[in-house]
Amino acid sequence: MGNKMRILASLLFAAALFASCGGGNPETPMKSGTENETDESGGLADARISDDLPAVDYGGYEYRILTQGAGADDTSWIDFMADESRSGEVLNDAVYARNLEVEERFNITIKLTMETYENMPSSIKKSIASGQDEWDLFMVQMVQGGAMALNGDFLPVNALANVDLGKPWWDNQINKSYVIGKNVMFANGAISPMSYLCTSAVLFNKNLFGNYGIDYPYDEVKAGKWTFDGMRQTIKGAAQDLNSDGKLTPDSDFFGFLAFCNDTPYSFYYGAGGMIVEHDFENMPYLTDDLNKATTIAEKLFDIIWGGDSFYQATGTADGLRDMLVAFNGGRSLFTSILFDHIKRYLAEMENDYGVLPIPKLDEAQPNYLSFVNGASPMVAFPRTVGETDRTGIVLEALASSSYYRVKPVLYDNILKVRTARDEDSEEMIDIIFADRVFDMGYSYMLPGYGAFMRELMDKKSVNVASTWEKNETSAKRQLDKIVDSYQQNN
Repeated sequence: MGNKMRILASLLFAAALFASCGGGNPETPMKSGTENETDESGGLADARISDDLPAVDYGGYEYRILTQGAGADDTSWIDFMADESRSGEVLNDAVYARNLEVEERFNITIKLTMETYENMPSSIKKSIASGQDEWDLFMVQMVQGGAMALNGDFLPVNALANVDLGKPWWDNQINKSYVIGKNVMFANGAISPMSYLCTSAVLFNKNLFGNYGIDYPYDEVKAGKWTFDGMRQTIKGAAQDLNSDGKLTPDSDFFGFLAFCNDTPYSFYYGAGGMIVEHDFENMPYLTDDLNKATTIAEKLFDIIWGGDSFYQATGTADGLRDMLVAFNGGRSLFTSILFDHIKRYLAEMENDYGVLPIPKLDEAQPNYLSFVNGASPMVAFPRTVGETDRTGIVLEALASSSYYRVKPVLYDNILKVRTARDEDSEEMIDIIFADRVFDMGYSYMLPGYGAFMRELMDKKSVNVASTWEKNETSAKRQLDKIVDSYQQNN
């Protein structure tokens, strides 16, 4: 690819481009099972893995869910709300079918209440403090939920007897990351399409690659050779001050890569195998001490972001992201890092075609591509005040298992693969991206000096991980100890 990069660089130099209550007891038997059900076309659906739930009738019980989604730019409600005004949209209709299936199976109704991001913690705190059984399920934002869990407001997910976190509808990486001893405080998986939309990826402009004779990176990905160094080589020499004003800005100039402060430092750190909190053989968390790896990641990421061919958007707002993506939308950047949700929001009308790639590996020795899940992702949490945990767990497990067969395939195939990905190779890339998603307690709990350390380093144009960690190690360990103590005392 080196010769093609030199060709690209020369062409770019010559170019002149301007361009997301009731009661009831589980007494009455009813028809059970999720196997051999009919699909929407009337034929038999593929055989399902049994969720092994009992056949019960909850007598019209109102299953109460509190989630974010009341904010103007917050679409977390898509996990549970099916709006008649959006009938015909594949995801909306799949969520409706899932909800209806579970409601009819257990004779319940699902009641969704939406709260703003700002008011969610106070609403939960007030409810738990009252001691009243007001909610069956919380869908909390990952980072915000971490702080709330310290108050002892949530039950461990695995305390609910009928929730089987080993089933395929639950994301096993979460189970490994949010465990403290025997307790798993959060869960997620097929039940939350928004969680998948909060997964990071890299996009490349297929038109530009074609125009300049650069091979699409798909084969490199499939061969396990899509790495930081390869990406850096691809963008080398690409940045151009097209309007000759002496500045490089996304509204008018050309770049090799667009990096967003609220995504890129995190997604590339975790994509390269970095972690903040790891677990020992007893599932107890500890602060990572792999300074060499973290420093190597920082140095290579620095070369990509600050090597002269990228634009780094340090304004971490929706407007900042939108301003940055103007360049990609206008065909003036080879690559951008992005969440799937942001593709849907900001690039749906992009005229140039694009392809989807996983975050590159640190090097070819890394076994798998790893995909960061952004802190905006919803997470399943249970109120400590739940009155009947068996019922709560049974309905949740049914929602999760039904989502695995009704919602996830629709999100995967019709929303991401067809409407977003635009080509069959990108479909395979999405399979790779979703295969190994990464969650980290150190990030979700924002351990002081560690939780956002890579962003802070990139903001300061620094790679001095050693100094950052040394300065904050004591306070980070103290906070982690507090988290462990809180879980053990409250459970």
